[in-house]
Amino acid sequence: MEVTEAILLSQLKGLGHQRTQAGAVATLLLLLPRTDPDLGPVIAPYVGQLAALLADGAPDDASVQTNAAAVLGAVASLTDELHAAVDEAAAGTFERLLRSCGEASTSGGEGEGGGDGLAINVLSSVAQLAREQGRTLAAVSSQQGLSAMVACCARPTLAESALDALCAIASHDAHRPALRAAGAVPAAAAAVAAGGEPDAMVRALMLLGMLTSSSPEARGQLVEAAEGRGVVRLFGLARQTEDEDCKVIARDLLGLLTRDPETRAGVESAVRRAADAAAAAAAGGAPVGAAA
Repeated sequence: MEVTEAILLSQLKGLGHQRTQAGAVATLLLLLPRTDPDLGPVIAPYVGQLAALLADGAPDDASVQTNAAAVLGAVASLTDELHAAVDEAAAGTFERLLRSCGEASTSGGEGEGGGDGLAINVLSSVAQLAREQGRTLAAVSSQQGLSAMVACCARPTLAESALDALCAIASHDAHRPALRAAGAVPAAAAAVAAGGEPDAMVRALMLLGMLTSSSPEARGQLVEAAEGRGVVRLFGLARQTEDEDCKVIARDLLGLLTRDPETRAGVESAVRRAADAAAAAAAGGAPVGAAA
């Protein structure tokens, strides 16, 4: 179905009425991926209303906020003008919601309203907006914002989205020192050590590549993180054949670590510890009656 101006307007106008808000944002989420960017001027006047749906305490229906967060990200992806409009209208709101997500991840709760669904959509929209300079990048790259994203990396349901947002920020060289200070290297290394979904793994590896390439200190953090399990996991990823992106980045990271004498010693130590642990586990699992 072609998304016409009339169809789009019928849903955008529904944002202004509580009775029709839920249906409007849900329908917009389906329409926007098929919307011609030339219809951007039709959408622009409604960006403020979409951002208002994410205001603290409103609306009562949690699904409205969850979908509104996703719609704002989709709107921002259509044109540069809409990207700028969403950045202007929603930066502060996204930063507040991001902090709530981080606090919930630290405490084991679900954050505001929509729980993990809202958190994923907020993180995805932040990733979309933070790839460009603007209010959102400035807001979420604060110490609180970065700490919140790092905390979200430890939550399996949020890890991929959080790592994607961190990668977006790390694409700006000037923000990499703050990311390192916020603990992004140990967080990404822990995600690598834990395994998980391939997309999350690729993003964790990309983030490690950006943060360690020019920082000996960050390379040292990578070697020590997760008791060396992240480094050991790199060897497995470099040998596997299922995911070429993971393989290439893991090899590059290992090359980076082993060219530096200090981190090479740490890599060798981590591998020895892993081998000793595997041997001890095998010995502990020997059948009863086996020779000691």
